Amino acid sequence: MSKDLGSLYEFIERAKRDRKYAENTAFGRKAALQLYELELSEDEKKSIDLIYERLDRISQAVFSKNSKKFSSSTLAVYKRRVKNLIDDYRKFGTSAEGMAAWSTNRKTRTQNKSTAEAMGSNPVTLEEALMVPARPAPIFTNSTSTHDLNVQLRPDLRLTLSLPYDLAPKEASRLKLLIDSMTVDE
Repeated sequence: MSKDLGSLYEFIERAKRDRKYAENTAFGRKAALQLYELELSEDEKKSIDLIYERLDRISQAVFSKNSKKFSSSTLAVYKRRVKNLIDDYRKFGTSAEGMAAWSTNRKTRTQNKSTAEAMGSNPVTLEEALMVPARPAPIFTNSTSTHDLNVQLRPDLRLTLSLPYDLAPKEASRLKLLIDSMTVDE
């Protein structure tokens, strides 16, 4: 197996196919790698070790060229994704035995202290957040009853959220808990 940039792309696909990476994880790592690829020299494209060795300097170039398109925290996440990708490749991607021995750990999500404090004395559990009321509330049809929020989540993904004007703190906590439960740690 060669150790060039193409090897990392192949590794992402193999890890996704073998269920070592979730679909979201594979997508995130590939997106980060594509962004970094634009800043790599020809020598760096030929050597994963060179990319890893120069990752801080490459990250500075990525930040300089993309600081108007992405937030600093997003660019930091992209750097971490590239680093984790190379670490995974080194541990598991250089042999069939390594891939076969790779055991993925499913993380159990727990509520952090700041989330619990924000939710107040009546926190909403994940089970409560997922519960569907016995008699569903009527769907808002009047556009004056809701805020329609357009959110550019990713460069290629825009969401529209319709939330009631009188959204209660417990309802907001329920939505936050649902979204938090769907995140993928990198």
